[in-house]
Amino acid sequence: DSNNHTHIHKYKGEYYILSHSQLLLENSHLKGGFRSLMADKLDVNEDNLVFGLTGGTRKGVEQTEPFDPSRKTSGTTMCSSADIRFINEEDPSEICSEAIADGAWIMIRNVDFSRIRQFRPEFGISFSSATGSGGVEVRLDAPDGETIAALAYRYGKDKPVSRKTMNPGDGCHDVYILLSSEGMRLKSWSF
Repeated sequence: DSNNHTHIHKYKGEYYILSHSQLLLENSHLKGGFRSLMADKLDVNEDNLVFGLTGGTRKGVEQTEPFDPSRKTSGTTMCSSADIRFINEEDPSEICSEAIADGAWIMIRNVDFSRIRQFRPEFGISFSSATGSGGVEVRLDAPDGETIAALAYRYGKDKPVSRKTMNPGDGCHDVYILLSSEGMRLKSWSF
């Protein structure tokens, strides 16, 4: 599935094969050779270097641990997305997610809300246009799931112009961060 090279990596005592597929291209309206990084568990007999799997699959691996939302996280860290592209803003080493349509979203799987004492979401937001404005919503378990935060932003303002949050409770949830307006850019986030 579009592979011409792979990599084997040992992580926390387990072996994984890293490869790429064209899932991103197949699941978007984009043209070009976009590839998605894939990881699969690899059975390895270290005594004689026998490998149980010789190529990647589309299933991938289970998440190794819940996601800690309390640390500042890149806006490009996600499990899945819709209507998002990745661009460099000012610093070429910093890539951000940009909405290519109203209602774009990124999804982070298995976010552990028991790791945070007070839910106060922070976002690094910018706009592709000097007239930009829009909102960020945080939803639980689905793009149309329960909204636990809604923040409004305007071009040139580092902080939100309005903020409404609810207590997300404890436990783990898949989290969807929605960008309401085309041209909104998500540089970072933390809860």
